[in-house]
Amino acid sequence: MFILKDLHSSMRFSGPRQADIPAPGLTRHQFSCFFPQAKGGLADAFQTSFDCITPECVASKPLRKFSLFAHFEGVEREAGIEGTLTQMIRGKDRWIWIIPITAKKTSIGVVLDAQTFKKMKLEPAEAFDQILQENPEVTKQLLRAHRVTEVHATGDFSFRNKRFTGARWVLAGDAAGFIDPVWSSGVFIAILSGENVADMLDRVLRQPERRAAEFARYERRLGRVMDLYLKLVTAWYTQEFAEVFFHPQKFLQLVPAVNSVLAGTEERLPEVRWRLWIFYLLVFLQKRFAMIAPRMSLQPK
Repeated sequence: MFILKDLHSSMRFSGPRQADIPAPGLTRHQFSCFFPQAKGGLADAFQTSFDCITPECVASKPLRKFSLFAHFEGVEREAGIEGTLTQMIRGKDRWIWIIPITAKKTSIGVVLDAQTFKKMKLEPAEAFDQILQENPEVTKQLLRAHRVTEVHATGDFSFRNKRFTGARWVLAGDAAGFIDPVWSSGVFIAILSGENVADMLDRVLRQPERRAAEFARYERRLGRVMDLYLKLVTAWYTQEFAEVFFHPQKFLQLVPAVNSVLAGTEERLPEVRWRLWIFYLLVFLQKRFAMIAPRMSLQPK
C-alpha cells in the first residue's frame, strides 16, 4: 500500500486491525490491514473505500478454498534439472504442489474445497497426512522423507479489493488482492502492479494535474489483469479445463499462448488474445460434448 502524502503529526498508524473471516477447521481467519488514524479526508477515504478486509470483498464464491502445507526433507526427486521443477498433481476437488526449495527441503501442500475439508472432520495435520497417503504419486516420493515443520492451514485466501486507488492512496500486490496459489499469479501481479505504481507516481509527481487520469488508468489495467487470472483460476478447478489442459492440442500455437499467460504475460497482444479465446472454446466444447480430450476421473490410481 502506498500513501501519497505524509501528513506528519496528523497521522499515525494503529495496526494491524483485524477482521474475522470464518474458515472451516479454524477458529478464525484473519486479514490484517493498517488503518491510518488521520484527521479529515484520508481517514474518511479509508473508512469508505478501503474495504478489503470485509467478507464481502472475497473475490469469488467458487474459490472458497482451503490449504494445508508443510516442509519436508528427504523427498525423492528426479536426477538433474527435472528434480528442481515444481510438480502439480490435480485431483477431483483438489490439487497438490511439490516445490523444491533447497537441495534438501521441499514444500508440499494441497488446495481443496473448503467444504471438502470441513466434511473430513479432522484436525489439519490429520487431514493433510490422509490426503497425501491417498495419492500414490506423492507417497512414492515420501518413502524416505520426514516433515520438518508443523502443518500450516489457511482458508478463504482469495480476495480482491473493490477499488485500487483513492484520495492519496494506491494499492499494489497482495494489498490489492490475491487470487490463488496456483501458477504463482500473485508474484506476477505483485511485480506488475509495483512497477506500474512506481511509474505512475513518478508521472503524477511531475504533473499533479494528471493524478485522476493516471489513477483511473492504473485501476483499469490492474483490474483487467486480476480478471484474467480470476477467470483462469476459476476454470482450473473445473473438470473440463483439466481434461483439455492435460491433453494439449498442438495446433495454432495454443500451448505457447496459454503458457505465456500462465507464466506472467497480459493478454493484450492480439496474437495471444485470440488464441486464448480458442482455448476457452475448446474447454466449452469439452464440457458439452467431451470431443476435445479423453474423460479423466481425476482420482488417485
